[in-house]
Amino acid sequence: MMSNFYSTNEKLIYLYEVTDPQGVAIWGGERIEDMFDWYGRSQGARVFISTWESDEEDAHLMGTPIEITSIVGSKVGEGK
Repeated sequence: MMSNFYSTNEKLIYLYEVTDPQGVAIWGGERIEDMFDWYGRSQGARVFISTWESDEEDAHLMGTPIEITSIVGSKVGEGK
Protein backbone atom coordinates (compact mmCIF):
# COMPACT_ATOMS: atom_id res chain seq x y z
CA MET A 1 0.00 0.00 0.00
CA MET A 2 1.36 3.41 -1.00
CA SER A 3 1.55 6.09 1.69
CA ASN A 4 0.82 9.79 1.15
CA PHE A 5 3.67 10.71 3.50
CA TYR A 6 6.03 13.29 2.02
CA SER A 7 9.62 13.31 3.21
CA THR A 8 12.38 15.75 2.40
CA ASN A 9 15.91 16.41 3.56
CA GLU A 10 15.13 20.08 3.86
CA LYS A 11 14.34 21.69 7.21
CA LEU A 12 11.13 23.62 7.95
CA ILE A 13 11.60 26.96 9.67
CA TYR A 14 8.80 29.02 11.22
CA LEU A 15 9.43 32.75 11.04
CA TYR A 16 7.47 35.39 12.94
CA GLU A 17 7.16 38.97 11.70
CA VAL A 18 5.88 41.91 13.72
CA THR A 19 4.68 44.92 11.74
CA ASP A 20 3.44 48.36 12.67
CA PRO A 21 -0.26 49.13 11.99
CA GLN A 22 0.63 50.18 8.41
CA GLY A 23 2.28 46.82 7.67
CA VAL A 24 5.92 47.98 7.86
CA ALA A 25 8.08 45.25 9.38
CA ILE A 26 9.67 46.20 12.72
CA TRP A 27 11.03 42.75 13.64
CA GLY A 28 11.36 39.28 12.19
CA GLY A 29 12.86 36.05 13.49
CA GLU A 30 12.41 32.51 14.78
CA ARG A 31 12.22 33.08 18.54
CA ILE A 32 8.65 33.25 19.84
CA GLU A 33 9.84 35.01 23.01
CA ASP A 34 11.30 37.84 20.93
CA MET A 35 8.09 38.05 18.90
CA PHE A 36 6.04 38.64 22.07
CA ASP A 37 8.57 41.26 23.22
CA TRP A 38 8.40 43.20 19.93
CA TYR A 39 4.61 42.84 19.78
CA GLY A 40 4.37 44.53 23.18
CA ARG A 41 6.58 47.44 22.08
CA SER A 42 4.27 48.80 19.40
CA GLN A 43 0.65 49.73 19.94
CA GLY A 44 -1.44 48.34 17.09
CA ALA A 45 1.28 45.90 16.01
CA ARG A 46 0.34 42.97 13.78
CA VAL A 47 1.96 39.51 13.83
CA PHE A 48 2.42 37.07 10.96
CA ILE A 49 3.86 33.56 10.80
CA SER A 50 5.35 31.98 7.70
CA THR A 51 6.87 28.60 6.95
CA TRP A 52 10.14 28.34 5.08
CA GLU A 53 11.84 25.25 3.69
CA SER A 54 15.60 25.48 4.06
CA ASP A 55 18.54 23.47 2.86
CA GLU A 56 22.22 24.22 3.45
CA GLU A 57 22.23 27.20 1.08
CA ASP A 58 18.77 28.65 0.47
CA ALA A 59 15.37 29.13 2.08
CA HIS A 60 12.08 29.14 0.18
CA LEU A 61 8.75 30.48 1.40
CA MET A 62 6.10 27.75 1.64
CA GLY A 63 2.67 29.23 1.04
CA THR A 64 1.46 32.60 2.27
CA PRO A 65 2.19 34.22 5.65
CA ILE A 66 -0.76 33.98 8.06
CA GLU A 67 -1.76 36.79 10.39
CA ILE A 68 -1.88 35.55 14.00
CA THR A 69 -2.35 38.90 15.78
CA SER A 70 -5.60 37.86 17.47
CA ILE A 71 -4.01 34.68 18.85
CA VAL A 72 -0.95 36.55 20.13
CA GLY A 73 -3.16 39.26 21.65
CA SER A 74 -5.28 36.69 23.47
CA LYS A 75 -2.17 35.03 24.96
CA VAL A 76 -0.83 38.41 26.09
CA GLY A 77 -4.23 39.10 27.66
CA GLU A 78 -3.95 35.81 29.56
CA GLY A 79 -0.54 36.84 30.85
CA LYS A 80 1.34 34.15 28.93
